[in-house]
Amino acid sequence: MTTKQVKRNYNPTGKGGFGDHPENRSDGGWDADMTFTYQYKKFVNMSIEDFKVWLSKNPQRTTVQELAWNAVYKARTEYKYLQEITNRTEGMPIQRTEIKEVPKLSLSYGTQTNDEPATEAGTGDTNPPKPKV
Repeated sequence: MTTKQVKRNYNPTGKGGFGDHPENRSDGGWDADMTFTYQYKKFVNMSIEDFKVWLSKNPQRTTVQELAWNAVYKARTEYKYLQEITNRTEGMPIQRTEIKEVPKLSLSYGTQTNDEPATEAGTGDTNPPKPKV
């Protein structure tokens, strides 16, 4: 018998699973509120007064919240850190380049360059002899 012909019932009694244990059911999964980017943007948009007292008013903070708060605090005084953390959360800004002149390439193979006529190997003769039939 093949697997398709065999009908299996892995839970014949129908007990267990999320019906009997709803506490094991996922509440929807991912929460944007607990991402570093969200928390960083939240702290950046706070007023200075609210930002300064947030840490003392929220003793039950998560690690993500504390990391984001510390990042914003440090970024207020260090420009390089501000630039780095903003590039990581917002993405690198677009940097456009303009090519005004295409450089001429000189390719060579052995002693021949693309500016010289082809020669028979090693003779320097631009008109090699015709092969004998």
